[in-house]
Amino acid sequence: MSRIFFVGVFAAVFFCAFAGAGEVPLNGKVAKVTVYTSGIARVSRLAGVELPVGLSVIRSAPLPVRADISSVQVSFPGAEGVSIESVETRRILMDESKLEGARAEYLKKIEAQEDKLFEVRQKLRAVDEDMASLHETLAFIASVRTQSAQAASREMSVQQLNVDSWDKALSMTEARSIEARKKIRELTAKRRGILKLVGNEEVVLNDIRRNYPNNKYENFVYIKVLAKKAGKVQADLTYNVNGAEWEPSYRARADLEGKTLSLDIFGTVKQDSGEDWKDVVLSLSTARPDIGTDIPTLSPWYLKATGRGKVIFDGEDKPACKLIIGAGVSSEESFIGSPATVRKPVKPQPTKAVTSGAVTVFTANAKAVIPADNYRHRIPVKTIDTPIEIEHVAIPKVMPYAFIRASATNKSEVPLLPGVVDVVVGESYCGRGTIDMTSPGEVLRIGLGIDENIKVEMKILDDKVERRRRGD
Repeated sequence: MSRIFFVGVFAAVFFCAFAGAGEVPLNGKVAKVTVYTSGIARVSRLAGVELPVGLSVIRSAPLPVRADISSVQVSFPGAEGVSIESVETRRILMDESKLEGARAEYLKKIEAQEDKLFEVRQKLRAVDEDMASLHETLAFIASVRTQSAQAASREMSVQQLNVDSWDKALSMTEARSIEARKKIRELTAKRRGILKLVGNEEVVLNDIRRNYPNNKYENFVYIKVLAKKAGKVQADLTYNVNGAEWEPSYRARADLEGKTLSLDIFGTVKQDSGEDWKDVVLSLSTARPDIGTDIPTLSPWYLKATGRGKVIFDGEDKPACKLIIGAGVSSEESFIGSPATVRKPVKPQPTKAVTSGAVTVFTANAKAVIPADNYRHRIPVKTIDTPIEIEHVAIPKVMPYAFIRASATNKSEVPLLPGVVDVVVGESYCGRGTIDMTSPGEVLRIGLGIDENIKVEMKILDDKVERRRRGD
């Protein structure tokens, strides 16, 4: 039977006892990831390991920079005759040549990306110069028209106006002006596309610079195992990483005639853990490991009568009054008015609590690819089909429209977390709204936009206010 060991901190003597044992590499790939909403992810690396008979030391590949080494677990699922003696993590100084090689590689990437960004910026500069030239052309045409109008006025004053010549001149300036404005519009659209390219290339450059290997240390996991027989076994190395989170998003597709709704659930995931997740089984959990499992305790409040009709509360004298301490506090209801006041003990009232139910874990339908770029990646999770009831809601004081609202009972086994929903009615996209927390069995309400067939207005039908003089 395999056993699971948590990481511990051991003395250097730990490895001296089996210094002669063979070191086996563990170069597994990330196979499973569970992401939480609190900025933590649980990563599982799977790999096949060839174990000889007897005592061995397995050394893992370097853990990512943002890995929590105190959370490391190791197991050999399904392996017979393999026992884990101990597990240790070590922070080892990188070899200088290896570090310099990695940095040189990143410098080449940075230089190549800077050249690419420079080329795109040069294209943007060329478009800006062409647009400036066209604007100068328009300004010149405008000045020519102004001077031509003055010259035409002088010719008209002496009755020597050449109509054909001026007609050709006006036609030419108009054609040049139309052509210049057309090119400006084309260049404006082209400039917009180049600006997007510039932004994308800047993002890539910033990512390369951000991942530049400044860390001189690497974290490794060493597992001491004892095998009764030689053979290949599968090792499962799991650990927590920071810099990963997810949030829900939705797409609602409503059919008003059939009164049905299809709600597509997505998980928007982003991570900056230091390693890419390629073709992993991705799960999204609603658990909150950042809160912990210990139940908080309430500290008691102590009241002391002074005998002068006052009560000392938190170190201050308060006037005599009736004090009722809320539920969950060990105290009694006190009526303090005079030294002869009798205190009547009362039973503490139960505290009202809201339970969130069991943890829900969504698993993606297909293997996912989430690079460590800290960008949002949308993963489809689940689709819920449900009948709906339609109603119209109007708040004319705020907006003069009649809004359509769909209501349905959440008959699925999972809660719907708060998130953004894109609403589509029929074939038309109606806009973006929000979904509130909806547990199984609760009523889900989604706005479906406005009904153009209904007009709403607010007006005073009858004024029944009586106005009088001041003082009456």
